Amino acid sequence: MRTEGDRRHWDLDLSGHSDLTAPDLMSRIENALTQAQWNKVGSASKAAQSHGSDWRFTGTDGRPWKATLRIESVGASGHDYTAAVAVTRGN
Repeated sequence: MRTEGDRRHWDLDLSGHSDLTAPDLMSRIENALTQAQWNKVGSASKAAQSHGSDWRFTGTDGRPWKATLRIESVGASGHDYTAAVAVTRGN
């Protein structure tokens, strides 16, 4: 796991194993973002092993935030993943 950030951005990189398929794992994370009042604004899959989505949020101070979520299958098991979340504050 790697985390790095400050008041204007935050990066989180994770790796691990899940019994869920990549689409199911992505769906669970996206549901959590939705429950936290983030709005999905796009999605993309660059390859069968890669899944991604883009998000927007308005903070309590009225300032916008944007995030990108990416999940990628790694290894032969099909259930080992890397996940990256990049969050940045808008102007």
